[in-house]
Amino acid sequence: MSYRTIHNNGQVTEEGIEMVNQCLWISIRDYLRYCRNEEHSIIAIKEMAGLGAESDYAMADWDNMVFRRAIETIAGVLNIRLEFYPVYLEEYYSRRALRDARHIVNDDSPNVVPIAFYGAHFEFIVEGPGIQRCRFINAGQHPNIGLFKPDITVVKPELVDEESEEFKQTFDMIVANKNRITRNEDSIKLLREECEKIIQETDRYENMNAANSNTPNYKRKIAEFRENFNALNGRRKELLNENKKLKEDNDSFNYIINMLLGK
Repeated sequence: MSYRTIHNNGQVTEEGIEMVNQCLWISIRDYLRYCRNEEHSIIAIKEMAGLGAESDYAMADWDNMVFRRAIETIAGVLNIRLEFYPVYLEEYYSRRALRDARHIVNDDSPNVVPIAFYGAHFEFIVEGPGIQRCRFINAGQHPNIGLFKPDITVVKPELVDEESEEFKQTFDMIVANKNRITRNEDSIKLLREECEKIIQETDRYENMNAANSNTPNYKRKIAEFRENFNALNGRRKELLNENKKLKEDNDSFNYIINMLLGK
């Protein structure tokens, strides 16, 4: 049995604003709408999560601390347990293993919200292995329910198969590059802090041992400081250059995306 979800394409228009990449927030809205019979706008849900207009076009990215805090916040505010299922692994894992592979936010809440994800696309799960259906689905609103088959190119359904595949591959590369950039930025920050510590330690050592500046031990210690600094700073520069290249690659990938979309 495969997963059945309420389909969405990540697009929504509210208050005259055309938003994209909102599939995660739409999934949470669908849970509230069909399982709690509560109606909330995407803008309101994001405000509860601590997000504003800056998120109207942003993709969900767990490596982004702003996004991570928003997810943890909304789970607490709504008292929900978010369970993210990597459904693209279904063909490789048994049902139990797939359930064990899920990522959980706010484990203490009894109100489970199962969400299927593939790459950067999310949909609310209503039926599938290990899924307990909510007590009612508000059938009066006729949700678009079907087997989870993520099609990131749905924004341009007239793309031919070959172009659709190119779109998906390009989109996945953009997401992978963004995740790598974020990880690199965290490492760059740590390396910069370590370099600053070495500079401070070097200054302290020089001040305390100025009278021994011509001794072999002094020169050896200063050389050790310099070697450690150069190694860390060299790695920092490598990551800066790598991020520059990744951003340039994403500029090229975005050009391909726009060409495929006919923009």
